[in-house]
Amino acid sequence: MLEIATSTSNPLDYLPPPNPENLRLNETPPPPPVARAPHLLDWATVSEHVLAYTRGKGFSFDPWQIASFISAARTRPFIMLAGISGTGKSQLPRLIAEATRSECVVVPVRPDWTDSADLLGFERLDGQFTPGRLLQMSQDALKNPQKQYFFILDEMNIARAEYYFAEVLSVMESRGRRGLEIFTDPLLPTAPEPWNEIGLPSNLCLIGTVNMDETTNSFSRKVLDRAFVLEMSSVDLSSIDYAYKPVGDLDVPSEFWKTPYIRLAELPTPAENATVIEAVKDLVAINEFLELAQLQVGYRVRDEVALFCINAEGVTTFVDDDEEVVSPTDLSIMMKILPRLQGSGSEIGAALDNFLHWVNDPLRSSTYIKTRQRLQLMASRLATSGFTSYWL
Repeated sequence: MLEIATSTSNPLDYLPPPNPENLRLNETPPPPPVARAPHLLDWATVSEHVLAYTRGKGFSFDPWQIASFISAARTRPFIMLAGISGTGKSQLPRLIAEATRSECVVVPVRPDWTDSADLLGFERLDGQFTPGRLLQMSQDALKNPQKQYFFILDEMNIARAEYYFAEVLSVMESRGRRGLEIFTDPLLPTAPEPWNEIGLPSNLCLIGTVNMDETTNSFSRKVLDRAFVLEMSSVDLSSIDYAYKPVGDLDVPSEFWKTPYIRLAELPTPAENATVIEAVKDLVAINEFLELAQLQVGYRVRDEVALFCINAEGVTTFVDDDEEVVSPTDLSIMMKILPRLQGSGSEIGAALDNFLHWVNDPLRSSTYIKTRQRLQLMASRLATSGFTSYWL
């Protein structure tokens, strides 16, 4: 059982500093919330707590899924949760928000969304401005910088994301720093004051849930390049365990969710960082395969793959339910590279074949397990139907 400290200790005991029995359902209720001094928290503790909290609520997420969510949110606060219906895509961020005392709002996307009015706002016939849900939550987050906020777009691709999300995608690319603070351009500069000054706060994470079927829309590379795509289609229907003990929530301030680095250039010595060196070396090789189908990645993806691997260091829940290690490097390629791969013809076939040959090399086969499994599925689809994609 996770032990949570209730008193403040000397920070020197915790150097280096943190990176910014069975119980049935009808028995003892969850304990009250437990506060914790910020310097006692690190991401290993937070990820273990969130895992215990979700299981105490009766949900069965793989530990690596929670670890991936946390590391991705700290790298680029835009995550797409993809997979078949009923696997807990919308529940995962809600439970993480509950477990960490964060604010969470769920906005269902409508099929008739063709612009950003519902998200950012619009001017009524009488001249009054009505702010959208995202603009309102961004204002709330700016007023409460110590609290973390999660904004969930449910069924994100039931309308074309490029239509209603275009301004938000562009504003994401304006992220910069003023001293220690992260800022972006305004979301809606044409709005009246004070709404015209509100950007995406550093304590706000955008999340989209995605079902890929005949009723939904595909995503352009513009969307995929800016998101971490966490796939949640693997289910074990035989897994029913109500024996986990409920745990209280944990006060996790927004500072722990804040992106440590926006880009690789912000690292003190990126060219000497072993994690960066390995990630970039692999991406250079992968780009050679992708170039055959004109699907190669650029600097944004390079930086976010490497930074994800850095932010994953020290998180102990990168394992599956059998305690087998799941490589953050493997997951970063799954989330940032493979969703781009779709098409038909010999070029995409050659790219997949070369990619598979590379991950099957004995030097990499124990690292890229999930990437290899998905590549094999995609290659099989191409062989049988003449077209392939990452999406299930």
